[in-house]
Amino acid sequence: MPKLTTMISVWLWAGIFGFIYTIFYYWKEIKKAKLDTIHFCVLFLIFCFGGIFLFITALISCLKKEDNEKIMRDLETIKEKIDDLVEDIRKS
Repeated sequence: MPKLTTMISVWLWAGIFGFIYTIFYYWKEIKKAKLDTIHFCVLFLIFCFGGIFLFITALISCLKKEDNEKIMRDLETIKEKIDDLVEDIRKS
């Protein structure tokens, strides 16, 4: 059980660091969009849940013995959804 908890926390931290990276990388666009605190909170929660979701997806795929190509397609789909979210933020 401690190993499972550690793995979940690693993915959660990956989501947190992904959020921090996104904030620094898109800082100019964020300033232009004039985001409020609630927007940052929602983005932070999305990144945290996204990290945990990726962990659960990886765990389930390992249990089902799925092939790597399907996992890569799923990750690419998630990446596209995140890119769409970033574009929507830029347009706002």
